[in-house]
Amino acid sequence: EPIDVPAALDELERRGVIHRKTVLSGDEYRFGESLTQEVAYEGLLLKERRQLHERIGHMLEEEASDNDPELPALLAHHYARSDNREKAVEALLRAAQRAEQLPSYNTAVRCYRQAWDLASEALDESESTDPQAARRAVAAAVGLCRMGMVYSIPDGGAAERAAHRGRELAGALGDVQDVAALWTYQGMLVVNGGRERF
Repeated sequence: EPIDVPAALDELERRGVIHRKTVLSGDEYRFGESLTQEVAYEGLLLKERRQLHERIGHMLEEEASDNDPELPALLAHHYARSDNREKAVEALLRAAQRAEQLPSYNTAVRCYRQAWDLASEALDESESTDPQAARRAVAAAVGLCRMGMVYSIPDGGAAERAAHRGRELAGALGDVQDVAALWTYQGMLVVNGGRERF
């Protein structure tokens, strides 16, 4: 639509709806109130939101520097809310690995869990098993199991279920290292799950 974007931004800024991110930033704005942001976001159709999140993810990949510490989390946030599952799982895995390095273990678990959910959902919906999709799912399963076992972060059995399915996928790929890792993690999760389970 033919909108005069600079004039519209100036008007929104004048009314206090948005403000510049910093005094010197010419093209970065923030909402004045989080409620205003929420209302604007909720006013979009779900399809529009997903398209915008994917476009923002692509823009961030093209323009951001690789050594930006916030980039993995931003990409994960936007791609996970888009329809591009492949990019979402890849971004979530990178964000989880980055969170482990910080360390921010709860964030890492959340990212691995979301990557696993999206990857396994995509595999369930496709009739043929894409080897790359299976590899991403295995990576998410290994990360989720490792975090659950090493850092004793409770996950309601999700890590054990991921270990079981991840082993099947890794076996089909001929990935004996991840099969062994998933067997090990699952065994340790069961042993640490309490006397009655052991």
